[in-house]
Amino acid sequence: MSKVKTPREKKQLSYANDRRNTYGENQKSSRKNIPRSKQLSHQDERRAVRQTLIAA
Repeated sequence: MSKVKTPREKKQLSYANDRRNTYGENQKSSRKNIPRSKQLSHQDERRAVRQTLIAA
């Protein structure tokens, strides 16, 4: 098979490989806010598990 791609396929692959900021925020604020949101979600999960264990 030929590896020649259409320009549209090339662009889609380029965007897929790109490490673009898809959060729609300023890149400098995303640097802080993305880890913060991950931290808060993990913290909520730990809190929920802890509450069920305390109740048991």
